[in-house]
Amino acid sequence: MLDAFSRSKRALENDGHRRSSASLVVVAILAGAWLLWFFLARITQHEVSASARLEVVAEAHRVEAPVAGRVTVVHTKLDAEVVAGEVLVELDADPLRLSLDEKQARLAAVDGEKVPLRAEIEGRRRTLRDASEATRARVAEALAQMKEAEADAKYQETEAQRAERLRKDALITEADAARIDSQATSKRRIAETRALSTTRVRAEGSTRESELAADIARLERDMASLEGQARTLAAEIEKLRADIEMRKIRAPIAGRIGEITTLRAGGFVREGDVVVAIVPPGDLKVVAEFPARAAGRIRKGQTARLRLDAFPWIEYGTLRTVVDRVGTEATAGRIRVELGVERQEGSAIPMEHGLSGEAVIDVEQTSPATLVLRAAGQIVRTERKVN
Repeated sequence: MLDAFSRSKRALENDGHRRSSASLVVVAILAGAWLLWFFLARITQHEVSASARLEVVAEAHRVEAPVAGRVTVVHTKLDAEVVAGEVLVELDADPLRLSLDEKQARLAAVDGEKVPLRAEIEGRRRTLRDASEATRARVAEALAQMKEAEADAKYQETEAQRAERLRKDALITEADAARIDSQATSKRRIAETRALSTTRVRAEGSTRESELAADIARLERDMASLEGQARTLAAEIEKLRADIEMRKIRAPIAGRIGEITTLRAGGFVREGDVVVAIVPPGDLKVVAEFPARAAGRIRKGQTARLRLDAFPWIEYGTLRTVVDRVGTEATAGRIRVELGVERQEGSAIPMEHGLSGEAVIDVEQTSPATLVLRAAGQIVRTERKVN
């Protein structure tokens, strides 16, 4: 009986030792596996954006009212396709059109005055040319007559001198010599008269030409005044047309109306008010904002995912993206990051401008040990700051 009890006791003791050894082996294996995981495993670290939005690569164009005015016609609506130059909204331009009609009527009247004035100037110029030719002809005729009279006078004076010598020699009578001298005197007076006539003809012609030239100069001044008025009116007309055109708000680019202000006929817009936003066609990008602490961790080429608010990622999945540009200057505690987005075949998510969500960027892979050390360092720094 005692022997059986002793054997049972020794058997139990040996079995306990074997179980303890097996437990130690299992614990050692688990500890080794945990240590391997703790130091060698890699955990992906993420940065999650504060906001993210799908946008076209070419940014949406915000169309502003160039002038203030009352809305008369709205030609577009939200999500409508527009082409460059298409009229989107018209502002009231009736006062300008009335002024334009008035200016055009005045310009037509000025142009009407220019036609007869131009004809009159041309007529006076023809008259001046004719008068100049007539004066030249009369002066030439008077000069010819003057030369002829001068020749006759010189000849008769020579005869008178010859007759005086003959009288002295008693070859002719006193009466004949007096007659010849009288004829010479008469011829000289005729020559002088012809000379005076030539001078008078030249002076009369010059006076007539001066009067005609003065008339032409006066008419040309009138024409210059009318042309000046016409140029001024034409410039005012062009300005009015430009002002009227400014009241037609046109699409500067082709695209789709992504945003439109509440507009109705009779409403009023101020200069600089945004009327519509046009989203141009083209590829999409993700514009996200991350906390400033992510600066330096986010770099170009890192992979990321976009989760859209309107399409829960658990049901619809995510969009694959890649970091393209990273801002270096924080604004309001955030940095701007742009990511390129891939069009995914078979995805139920529509690739549209304006969809919002959050971007998740894979910034690094590190071991749990490194994470623990970082956390410990952060705790130490925090305690030091508190103390």
